[in-house]
Amino acid sequence: MWRIDDSPPVVRFNPIQEPREWKEKAQRSPGDLSDRDTRREEFWTLFRDRITQAQNPLRARKPSPRHYYSNPIGVSGFHMSFLFDLNERERGITLYIEDDEGAFCNLVDG
Repeated sequence: MWRIDDSPPVVRFNPIQEPREWKEKAQRSPGDLSDRDTRREEFWTLFRDRITQAQNPLRARKPSPRHYYSNPIGVSGFHMSFLFDLNERERGITLYIEDDEGAFCNLVDG
């Protein structure tokens, strides 16, 4: 609680984590991102919010204005990349397996 002289006490808030994401966006100059990049970032922000709300092994990451969104799936050595590129008319999901031939063979052989 804070109190200055005879004023009524007020609650003191101590931030636990600084909100970097919106701060970075607010500090951009108006021409930093093209309209396309702005739409991409908005799309991945909504996508990230859905990941956060859903019960799944995906881990939300900070969105960016790229045509893909890469994120871990909760298993070491694996991550997924989601692709959405309107200009190239591409959509897709890629599973990356980092240096684990046995895991790859298990997926292929079922």
